[in-house]
Amino acid sequence: MPSEAAPEILQLTPGPTGIHPEVQREMARQTQNHTHPDFLGECKAIQRLARTLFGTTNPDTGILTASGTGGNEAGVMNFVQPKDKAVFVNSGFFSDRLGDMIRRRGAQAVEIPTKFGETIDPNVFEDTLKRYGRGNISAAFMAQIETSTGAQIPDEDLVTLGAIATRFDVMLCIDSVCAFGGTAVNADDWKAAYVSACSQKGVNAPPGTAPFTAAPFAMKRIEERRKQGQPPGSMYFDLPENMHYWNAGTYHATPAVQSLYGLRRAMEITIERANGNLSGLFAEHARNQRALEAGFEAIGFSNPVEQAKRAAVVSVLTAPSHINAKELRRNLLEVRSVRGRSIAGMEVAAGKRDPASEIRVALLGFWSNMQTVLDACDAVEQVTNTKDRMTNAAQQYYARHPSY
Repeated sequence: MPSEAAPEILQLTPGPTGIHPEVQREMARQTQNHTHPDFLGECKAIQRLARTLFGTTNPDTGILTASGTGGNEAGVMNFVQPKDKAVFVNSGFFSDRLGDMIRRRGAQAVEIPTKFGETIDPNVFEDTLKRYGRGNISAAFMAQIETSTGAQIPDEDLVTLGAIATRFDVMLCIDSVCAFGGTAVNADDWKAAYVSACSQKGVNAPPGTAPFTAAPFAMKRIEERRKQGQPPGSMYFDLPENMHYWNAGTYHATPAVQSLYGLRRAMEITIERANGNLSGLFAEHARNQRALEAGFEAIGFSNPVEQAKRAAVVSVLTAPSHINAKELRRNLLEVRSVRGRSIAGMEVAAGKRDPASEIRVALLGFWSNMQTVLDACDAVEQVTNTKDRMTNAAQQYYARHPSY
C-alpha cells in the first residue's frame, strides 16, 4: 500500500482495508454543508463513479450512510413486506443473515441452502420459484461473493438467475459487498432489481458508506406498494426518499460528508488503476489471488472451492494438521520485516466455520499486487519455517499466467 507513515500493517483481511493517502487527504478537507452546491456537485460525481463500478446506467444509484449490512437490509426493507414470501440463498455466514433480515421484517424466509464453498444452481432457483408460482415470491436475495467461504457466483449464472427472476416477477437483490471494486459487478446484465455494496473492501475507503443501485422497474414496484398502503419498512432506508437527495438535493437525512469525500477519491483511484480497462484490472486481481493461494498450497493449505467458483478477491483456506490457524494469525501480527522492509505485522482473518483450522486471506483494491503477494509469502514462511516454498510457488504461478 502507498503510505506516508511507516511501518504499516500488511493487511490481508476481507476489510476494512488500509486506505490510500490521497483518500486520507480528501477526508481532511473542511466539511461542507450537505446542501452546498459544490457538495451536491460532488454527489453527482460519486453517482457516476458508482454506476461505472456497478455496471449500470440506473439513474437511482446512490450511497447510504451505513455499513454493507445496512445496504443489504435496505433491500429487505424496500422489497419485502410483512407476510410476503422472500427467497434467500444460504451459502454461508453472511448470506444466512439475509434470511434473518427477512424474518425480522415479518415475512416468510424461503431458504435455498448450498453446501460449504458451493454457489446457487440456477435450476434449483427456478424450481423453487416454480413451486411457489409466479407472483407469490416478492424478492430473492443472494451474495455475489460469500466472504465466509470464498465462493463467487459465476457471472453467467447471475445472468441466468436474473432472467429467471424476471420471468417470475421476483425482485433480484444482490449483495456485492465483497465484489464492488474488486471484480465485475454487472447489475444491468443481471437484470438485478437492487445491488448493494460497501466502502471498506474493494475500493479501499473507510467503513460507513454503502453504495447501491436500483433499477427503474424496482423503484416503480416500491412506489406501487406504497400506494397500496405498504411503504418501505424503514424511513431512513426508504430508497425513493434517499434518491430525492441524490437526484434532486432534497433533504432526507444528513449524509457522512467526510466519508463521501473519501469514497469519491477511492472510487476514482480504482478506475484510474484500470486505465480504461476494468475487466483487465479485475483479471489481474484474480491472478494475484490465485498466486497467493498457490503459495499457501505449497505449504499444505487447501481450498475446497472449485476453481471456476473461487472468488477473485478472497480465499478461505484450510490449514494442514500441523499448523494451528489461530496461532498462525497471532504470530503473523508479530512479524516486523518482509523482504528487507519494515512492517507492523501481517493480518489475516479467522475462518467463520472453524477459526482453529481456517484462515481468510484477501487482496482488495490496491493491495492486490505482486509485491503484496510476495511480502505475504515471506511473512508466512517466517512463522512456519518454510523458507522460500511459498515464494517460489507464487512466482511459478505468475510465470505460468502472464499479466493482462
